[in-house]
Amino acid sequence: MQQYKVIIADDHQLIIDGIISLLENENEFKIIAGVINGKELIEKTKLLIPDIVITDIDMPIMSGEEAVKILRKEFPDLKILVLSMHKDLAKYALMKVAGANGFIHKNTDKEELIFALRQLIKGKEYVSSEINTENIVVKKETSLMKVDLTKREIEIIQYIALGLSNNEIGTKLFISARTVDTHRTNIMRKINVNNVAGLIRFAYTSKIIEN
Repeated sequence: MQQYKVIIADDHQLIIDGIISLLENENEFKIIAGVINGKELIEKTKLLIPDIVITDIDMPIMSGEEAVKILRKEFPDLKILVLSMHKDLAKYALMKVAGANGFIHKNTDKEELIFALRQLIKGKEYVSSEINTENIVVKKETSLMKVDLTKREIEIIQYIALGLSNNEIGTKLFISARTVDTHRTNIMRKINVNNVAGLIRFAYTSKIIEN
């Protein structure tokens, strides 16, 4: 059986120790380092070349989001699993855009953790059952928004936040991918952002999407 090297990043040593404990009897996975911030995660990844990184989001010096963006560019085949206390879709979506392959909650058990790691190794994504990606509530009151968005544009923002492609969104809304792309361009122009991460942040801060 192939053994996969794992680095853990979390600013709480207790969490690192807990994951090590969960995986210590699993020959399939070998913990090769534990670090407490994103900067150290990048340094250790460059030095040790792991197969998998398990990282928190909120860490000092450099956040998990920033670290994942850098790691994804430098190590396109690296499997990245986010381990966080957050359950909100905005955090999930931002980490997905950054380049994460999976997202699990810190109250996960051993079985789910191992299953998630195996899914990533297979080239699949995994999202914890704690994160209900279908449970998006669209705010009926749009007074918090500084721009006028149509119902269709809000629907498209929802699906973009879930990481769907233009083709996938088009299939769900029964419109062409080109039409979706036109809507996407118009949305970004209206809210004055130039990338998906900015769009998701706008959706979150404007309360367009929430758990």
